[in-house]
Amino acid sequence: LCINEWHLRNLMKGTARLALSSWQQNIPLQILPTGINYNSFYSFGKKVTLNFGQPFGKDDISLENGFGKDVANFNAHLKKQLQPLILELPEKTKKQNANEYFPDDLSLLKKIILFIPGLLGLFVHAPYYFPVKGLIKKWAGNSGHYDSLFVGISFFIYPLYMLLISGIVWYFIGGKLGILALFLLPFLAYAAVRIKKN
Repeated sequence: LCINEWHLRNLMKGTARLALSSWQQNIPLQILPTGINYNSFYSFGKKVTLNFGQPFGKDDISLENGFGKDVANFNAHLKKQLQPLILELPEKTKKQNANEYFPDDLSLLKKIILFIPGLLGLFVHAPYYFPVKGLIKKWAGNSGHYDSLFVGISFFIYPLYMLLISGIVWYFIGGKLGILALFLLPFLAYAAVRIKKN
């Protein structure tokens, strides 16, 4: 189950079981607590922050109390490390987005430079983006796997779309511009995402 929310959920036994098993086999495993925060769960072109805690190992946790207590001790230590790394939003904002917690890193000059390529990028990518988005929303529903499906499908479909657009430009305008279009499309997509967010 995948639930999109700005909240640290209860830790299950899986991570603790893997760590305890490794330590029982004398594998010198170190755990690096990592918080991954998104400004939005459904919009394309996310701002993501990675926050890292202090690495810890077997010697940092009270063990040898039996499997159940060892799991509880491990999870308590990991939760204490993860809590300050995770963005926690009040319940009323959880269905909205967290843009106010992610600063705008685009200067006025960059906004001006990206404006025309961004508009062109929106126009060129609309025939690709909106049908794929609609199809994935239909498949994924509210399962929380929208992003995973979108990225996975785009790995296969977007290169074909790039070749199609490049081929159309090649056929109607000329070979050199067709090749240029192939390399220009990702930049136009980037510009479109950046101006859309601002």
